[in-house]
Order: sequence, then structure tokens, then C-alpha cells
Amino acid sequence: MKYFSLVIPLLLYLNVFSQNSDIDAIRTHYTEIGKKSGNCEMDCLYLNELKVNANDQPWRAVGNYEKTIQFWYNDDPKQCDECGTDGENVLIKVVIDESGSSYSIHQEYLYLEGDLIFHYHISEDENAKEEYRYYFKDQILIKMMEGQEVINLRNLESAAYDNVQLNSRLLQKQFLNAF
Repeated sequence: MKYFSLVIPLLLYLNVFSQNSDIDAIRTHYTEIGKKSGNCEMDCLYLNELKVNANDQPWRAVGNYEKTIQFWYNDDPKQCDECGTDGENVLIKVVIDESGSSYSIHQEYLYLEGDLIFHYHISEDENAKEEYRYYFKDQILIKMMEGQEVINLRNLESAAYDNVQLNSRLLQKQFLNAF
């Protein structure tokens, strides 16, 4: 019995330690990609941008509206032999900015070798602000935060993050369809 009372806390500690190192690796990758997608001189990423309502016309029932989707990638998916079966591995980051008369939404999707590893979402309107962070490993949600609060994953409905995965795959297809 003493053996189990020592092993269980050790296993819990190792699991938390492993998860923290996974989160640290994702944060490091996010920072590195941020440097490559900004004003860089070497090893920069390519950028395709889709802009909705680029000429700033009033949008029916919304008023002011615009949406920009940025696809950051490191190679031509049609020319890269080692980039996955469909070239999905070249997509590194997607940034979406959307705003209407009374709201704004900013989202980021971060990929590693074709898999979503991080999603950030912040939305604001006149009355509220929502902020979420999703961390994934091997397509499994390993951590979620609402604002600065860590969400207990045991109580979380899968629908809360299934949409993130679905939207991520749709964005990958949209990116690949541009080539």
C-alpha cells in the first residue's frame, strides 16, 4: 500500500511536468514564428492575405465591416516533396482579424508539421471581452485558458474545442486551394 501512495503522486507530478514542457515548447515555437513573420531579413515566412470588403463599403445590417485572413507559410505546397501528402505541413500560422461597427475578433492558429498546436481567440464588443487559449499535442487538447484562468479539462464539453479543430482544418483547405 505504501508503494501506491508514493507512485501516484509521482505519476501526477511527471504528467504535470510533461504538460508544462509541452506548453513551454509551444510558446517557444510561437515566439520564433512571430520573429519570422514580422520584419525579418533571413529565414522569413511567405504571406498570402485574403481581405473581405477591401474597399470599405458599408455592410448590410452591420455597417462598417472588414475581415482579413493571413496565411503564413514556409514553402510552396505544390513544390515541396517533404511537406505532407497535400502540402499541409508548409502552413505555419493563420491570423484572422474581423471587425464590425460594434465588435472586433482576433484569432491565431499555430501549426507544427501540419497539426494545430495552439489557438488564440479574443473578441470584444460594447459589453464584453472574451479571451481563450487552446494548447494541443497530437491533436488532443492539453490545456485551455479563459482569460488568465486555466479551465479544468475534465468538465469541458468537447464541442468547446471541436469547433477550433474543425475551423483549423477548413483554414488549411482554404490555404491549399489558393495554389
